[in-house]
Amino acid sequence: IIPNPVAERTDLRYTLAHAGRVRLEVTDQMGRVVLTQDEGEREASAYAYQWDTTALAPGTYHCELYVNGEQLVRKAVKLNTR
Repeated sequence: IIPNPVAERTDLRYTLAHAGRVRLEVTDQMGRVVLTQDEGEREASAYAYQWDTTALAPGTYHCELYVNGEQLVRKAVKLNTR
């Protein structure tokens, strides 16, 4: 997650060592899903998804990457930009 903390936009970057089915999901502090991005089948390579957070409240979000059903979670902190 670059940059993190997040002001308005950030890149969710990931690298696949092997081809697989990829899905990104972001949840808020209450566990509500605020973003689901089905990336589909991906080849082994590096990828980035630009995440626009301007409509989200400040706080902590969990960015979840699923590859072939396996989950990796990282935290992103959204700053108050107003």
